[in-house]
Amino acid sequence: MFVYEQGNLLYLHTGPHQGHFLANIRQNPRVCIHVDEPGVLQRSQPSPCNSALVYKSAVAYGEVRVVEEAGAAEKKAWFFDRLLERLKEPMSAYDRPGYPMLDHIILFEVASRDPSPES
Repeated sequence: MFVYEQGNLLYLHTGPHQGHFLANIRQNPRVCIHVDEPGVLQRSQPSPCNSALVYKSAVAYGEVRVVEEAGAAEKKAWFFDRLLERLKEPMSAYDRPGYPMLDHIILFEVASRDPSPES
């Protein structure tokens, strides 16, 4: 689950658990993020082995930080607004509109950088 609009910032989130990702970035904030979007299968003959799956993908290298400053709740709401837009999921589809569990979400901001070998 990610949001990217433009520039060099990418946002992603996890639940409230204190898992490996959070522990790892607290030790070293450098990350590599890969996202993809599968497309349709392009059938070819004479067998499925000649077919191909078309997809879009992106890889970003950068430094990640937890969004926890003043205004974090507003940034989290912005994140979920953009995520629902990207997924074409209307808020009206939910019995309880809004985001009552924002304080249970960990939001991450990744500032991308050039993946040069010296990094």
